[in-house]
Amino acid sequence: MKGDALANMLKDRRILVIIIAAVVIIAAVAAYVVLKDDGGNGGSDDPSDGLTIDNERTISEDMVIEGALTIGENGKLALTDGAEIKMLGANAKVDVKGTLDATDGSITFVKQEEDGSYTPVYQNGNGETRSVTSTGQLIMTPNDFASQDFLGNITGIMYFANGALYVNSDEFVVLTTAANAAAANSDVEIFGTVNENSNITISNTEELTIMDGANVTLGTITLSGTSTDSPIIDATGKLSASVTATGAGTLKLVSVNGITIDLDVTTSGSATTTEISIDGTLSGAASVTGGTINAGTLTVNGTGNTLAVDSGATLILGTGSTITAGASADGKAAAISVAGNITFDGGNIRAAGTVKALLNVTGTMTVLDPTTIDGTVNLNGVMTIGEKPTDFTKVSDNNATITASIILGADSYIKVYGDGDFTPSGTTKIKSTVFNVNGKEYMTVYAIEGDVAISAVLKDEAFVNGSTSVAAMSDFKNWNQDEYYLGEMLADNKNVGESDYTEVNYQTSTVDVKFTIPAGISVEIGVLKIEGNDTVRLVVEHDYAFKINGGTAKYNGSDVSETFKPVSGTTNDFVVTADSTVPAA
Repeated sequence: MKGDALANMLKDRRILVIIIAAVVIIAAVAAYVVLKDDGGNGGSDDPSDGLTIDNERTISEDMVIEGALTIGENGKLALTDGAEIKMLGANAKVDVKGTLDATDGSITFVKQEEDGSYTPVYQNGNGETRSVTSTGQLIMTPNDFASQDFLGNITGIMYFANGALYVNSDEFVVLTTAANAAAANSDVEIFGTVNENSNITISNTEELTIMDGANVTLGTITLSGTSTDSPIIDATGKLSASVTATGAGTLKLVSVNGITIDLDVTTSGSATTTEISIDGTLSGAASVTGGTINAGTLTVNGTGNTLAVDSGATLILGTGSTITAGASADGKAAAISVAGNITFDGGNIRAAGTVKALLNVTGTMTVLDPTTIDGTVNLNGVMTIGEKPTDFTKVSDNNATITASIILGADSYIKVYGDGDFTPSGTTKIKSTVFNVNGKEYMTVYAIEGDVAISAVLKDEAFVNGSTSVAAMSDFKNWNQDEYYLGEMLADNKNVGESDYTEVNYQTSTVDVKFTIPAGISVEIGVLKIEGNDTVRLVVEHDYAFKINGGTAKYNGSDVSETFKPVSGTTNDFVVTADSTVPAA
């Protein structure tokens, strides 16, 4: 090979090496501009097409990302030296599954103007879907998350956020899952769309807030408070969850976007009464599925929102409690449906404007104080007015009243305890039976004529004398037409208000007296005529007129005169034996 040819070849190779080296340098510079792996970062106003971090990285200079910034589960990105990441595009997204620490930097969503400059964007417009979602940890300053300018406008990323927010011990805000936020034992605010099956606990004075516009689905939320330290769920947005309690708690509903809450109240260990109170405005469907719930000031207008009290649950309207309720637009669907119990203990239901309240009761309704319902109660269950009597020596006082339109359905009835005042109006189909105990009025029951068996009423009534339950009183066979058991014992087929059964009677002190009557002789005790061998239940210490036709009688070995007074005993049955004075044929 000639020398000039070799020189040219080497020259060409040097040129090739230079070109290759230049390409490598350019590539390295480009990589440096986008992201440097050694912990220091370059920056550029030219947007990169998305960025995914799956290990530990640092950005120390401003940069623009068009599309998505994704922090993987193993990724950890720290912004330092005030570095700002500008998220460009109407559909720009930040998705944090690992950790993004922006406490020494910032994240701003921007749009690009015609002159190439960038303008911050704080809310989505029509068709825009910017978002920040964190199931890991996005840590930033409170002002970078949300602040207010001098015109009152909200700046920061708050309107793009999807996650649960709490403030950590360094006074930074952390956007994460609801479970992680609740575990931090701090107040929690949930933004955007969150769908978790997590079970979380809110304790003591902590507050869980479902922010306005949020749409949140959780598993079970447990309120663990005391009578003095009551945790709060404040649902301004939409919440779907099961709420339980191991102590006291408050559920505030201020939603204008719809709410679906299943309130399932339980007790823990030897805990006594567990209480949750609800307060606010329903704009969806809520159901009380168990336990005892106290209503504060609640609005259920019935047009697209309802409140259901399921079987086994109790909703209490205490003193000062008011539910403003309506009905569906056609007036047929109730705002409140009760398959469990609703108790009025000083509270009332008011009409929602010109639309009267509509309440469907298929369970029980208890009225303990004067109550007003501005509307109609469709009663297909049982209404109780007044406190249950527990002293059978007197008629119990009852000042409870109800002012409402009440429509009785099939098999439904109203029972008024003691001397309570209740007068049905507008129909002659409503009949009543008075239930007397020891000659004193225990309750009066009202039902549609021929519709409710007296035995069914007794079966559902739990009688308590002092602190002792008296199961025998729930058995219809122990009740009589007459105060002193001189009438017919109650039969299973006798109905409320039926002729000869407008009053029924029970005596707590009775004795069964066995009669042995020879043929041809009869014994009369009041209107009772006894022949042959029979057993009659009589009231202890009551004087009965006694008459025997055709013979003499002895009561436990003693002669019976014109009056007869059964006495209580502890051993054998009482026996009346009659002897004939008529010679045998």
